[in-house]
Amino acid sequence: MRERDIEPLVTLHHFSHPAWFEATGAFTREANVEIFLRYVDVVLDHLGDVVTDWITINEPNVFATEAYLFGSTPPGRGGLAKVRPCLRNMAAAHLLAYQRIHSRLDNPRVTFAHHRRVFAPMNPRNPIHRALTPLVEWLFQGAIEPAFFEGRFHPLLGHPGVDLPSGGVFADAVAINYYSRTAVRGFSDATFPHTPTNDLGWEIYPPGIAEVSAELAERYQLPVWITENGTADADERFRCAFILDHLAELSRVPAVERYYHWCFVDNWEWSEGMAQKFGVVDVDRQAKPAARLLQALIREGAITPEISAQFREDGH
Repeated sequence: MRERDIEPLVTLHHFSHPAWFEATGAFTREANVEIFLRYVDVVLDHLGDVVTDWITINEPNVFATEAYLFGSTPPGRGGLAKVRPCLRNMAAAHLLAYQRIHSRLDNPRVTFAHHRRVFAPMNPRNPIHRALTPLVEWLFQGAIEPAFFEGRFHPLLGHPGVDLPSGGVFADAVAINYYSRTAVRGFSDATFPHTPTNDLGWEIYPPGIAEVSAELAERYQLPVWITENGTADADERFRCAFILDHLAELSRVPAVERYYHWCFVDNWEWSEGMAQKFGVVDVDRQAKPAARLLQALIREGAITPEISAQFREDGH
C-alpha cells in the first residue's frame, strides 16, 4: 500500500472478535481489557513498523446497543445491564490502547471511530419531542464522549476498576462515521416524512456531516477524519449524488483532514446480510459508477464542474 502512496489506517476492533473472547464475556467483563491490550501488543509486533495510524475501536456506541440492548447483532442478548459495562470497558480499552501504542511507536496517530448522527425533534412544536431530543442524543452518543476522549466517566457508565491515564485528550483526530439524521418522537429511530431516504429507510441528510464535524473539531481542537460515510443503493440511483453532496458539505469545515468512503466492496451487514449495497464495487469485482467518481475526484483533487455534471445527473 505504501509503495502506492496509500497510508494504511488499521482498526483493531470492528464489531467482530474470537468466539473464545465472547465466551469469557468480551467487553462486558473488566478483566478482558487486559486481554485486548495483549492483542494490541501482538498487532504492534507485526505491523508497528509499517503502520502509523490506528483506530482502536469502531463505533462502541453502536456495538454495545445493537449487541446487548436491541440484540440485533451477535451475541444478541444481555439487556441494559450489559450495555453499561460494555461501554465502560471499551472506553478503558481505548484509553489504555492509546497509551500503549504511543509508548511503543514514534509519533503514531491514534483515535476511535465514533458513530455520530444529527438528532432533531420530529415535530418541533411538540414539547415531548423537543424534550426527548437532547436526551436521546446524549444517551446514544454524548454520554460516552468524555470517557473515550478525555477519560472522564459519567456516573451512568461508572468508572472502570483499572488504572487509566488522565489529564488530556486521548485521541489524535476526531474519527466520525456519519450516515444520517434521526427524527425523535420516542426512543426508537424514526425518519422525517417527505425526505429522501436510502434503501434502509435512512434519511439522506448531507448538512449533518458538516454539523457533527464542526462541533467535535471545535470541542476537542483536533483534525477530523471521516472514517465512514456511504449509503445503501442497490440500483445505483443516488450514490454518486450522495458522495458529491456530502463532500461539498465537508468543504465548509477546514478541520476535515480525511474522507474514507464506506465501502469499497459490497459488505456484510449484521442485520441485513448482503442485501444492502454500500460498496462502489460489486462482490464480483465490477466497478460501479461511484468507483469512477471517486477515481475522478482523487485525480482532480476537487469537485470540478465537469465531474459534477458527469456524475450527478445519471451516476455514470
